[in-house]
Amino acid sequence: MVHDLPAYGIWAGWCVHGQLCCPVCIANSDAFWLSHGSKFSFFDCHRRFLPPNHPFRQLSNAFQKNTTVTKGLSKRLNGDEIVAWHSRLVQKGDGGFEGYGTEHNWTHICGLWELPYAKGLILPHNIDMMHQEHNVAESIISMCFDIKYKTKDNMKARRDLAEICDRPTLQIVEGQTKKPRAPYCVKIKDKKQIFRWLKTLKFTDHYAANIKRLVNVDNTKLIGLKSHDYHIIMERLMPVMFRGYLHDDLWRMLAELSYFYRQLCAKEISKKMMQKLERRI
Repeated sequence: MVHDLPAYGIWAGWCVHGQLCCPVCIANSDAFWLSHGSKFSFFDCHRRFLPPNHPFRQLSNAFQKNTTVTKGLSKRLNGDEIVAWHSRLVQKGDGGFEGYGTEHNWTHICGLWELPYAKGLILPHNIDMMHQEHNVAESIISMCFDIKYKTKDNMKARRDLAEICDRPTLQIVEGQTKKPRAPYCVKIKDKKQIFRWLKTLKFTDHYAANIKRLVNVDNTKLIGLKSHDYHIIMERLMPVMFRGYLHDDLWRMLAELSYFYRQLCAKEISKKMMQKLERRI
């Protein structure tokens, strides 16, 4: 079944919040608590998914400071193993299961497991790509345009960054009330130029919504964007709108991400292309 993340948790019977929110990693999660952001973070958890000889694994200060990664992938449980785990769950008197939050995040046993073919499904649940693309595009736009109250790169994040990473140019100096400008943030005058360009965009009929109606040039904000609008921005506009305004290495990263989503959403896909994307991601 394909869902967004909250629906994933409901249908899988697994709480998708907290340290054990990943139903694949389970108790083998590397998530950690942010003292200033007051939430769990999965920063730097991606390196365990890289090949064992990947050079990123040995970089001690490129991600978390003084940290290298040797841990490998978590084993994905198959249907038989999940059903066996369900049978071992012990109900508590006040509701829920024993070990919740420390050993597992099971909230209930979904009735879908009673279907005769459920245990044979290789991928019983998956995240809807459109929702995921929406969230990624919105996060990038909010961060690069430094949109107040929307960007994840706020003062709390910078204080956590000082504890976790070795990024002296991004850290907040004691007594400082404004965060240093990051290289991935577009300058104010450049934002105006980009938003004026967005205001002039026209698309063929039935290809995309009239995005220019959602552009506020004076406040440099995009208001009322829907999932399909973010779909168009991510796959078609993002490589163009940031080119020349960000450093080449940052722009290339965004362009490759845009290409990745464009290939996933192509009308025709090939097995070789999917394998290539899997290696490169």
